[in-house]
Amino acid sequence: MNLLLRDIGRFFLVVLVLTGLWAACYGAGFRINLTPSVPVGVYQLHKLEGPLKRGDIVWFCPPDTPLFRNVRDEWGDIPHGDCPGGYMHMFKPVAALPGDMVEVTHQGVFVNGHRLPNSQPMGRTGKGQRLNPAFGRFQVLPGTVWLVSSYHPQSFDSRYFGPLAMSQFEGIAYPFWIQKYSTASLTAADGKSK
Repeated sequence: MNLLLRDIGRFFLVVLVLTGLWAACYGAGFRINLTPSVPVGVYQLHKLEGPLKRGDIVWFCPPDTPLFRNVRDEWGDIPHGDCPGGYMHMFKPVAALPGDMVEVTHQGVFVNGHRLPNSQPMGRTGKGQRLNPAFGRFQVLPGTVWLVSSYHPQSFDSRYFGPLAMSQFEGIAYPFWIQKYSTASLTAADGKSK
């Protein structure tokens, strides 16, 4: 009986220590990303200070629109979370800034004339749901950005929902620890490798 009580006590001590460690990391802005839109890993969030740059990874609550509700409720691709509308926060890289020219074609997303890798729009999701890409040519308006992932060709991003208001963004996510990926596939909109 004493051995059983000792083992139970150890178990609860480990649970208490792990819970405290998780709370401390969460309070320090650490978040885990398990989606392929940005490299899988641990990120630390920082408040937005200064202008955004192409390639910055933003952390945001999706807008509560019919498209995002459908993706969450019907497709199950956005988990429920603590954002307004019941969404989970999302991580996405900034692809185009105010003043940039964006063109969405069947070949991919072009920013200032340069095609972004892995940006060819899909007609359907991997689960078979119909997608309606935002085909056309757009100038990015002040106060908005386009978020397009070059990390994964099936990312649900601005090629489908268009620009997002910067007021949606809660911070920039800096990689703390991420799985390795090839930087050769990442190209900035100005045509230079990152």
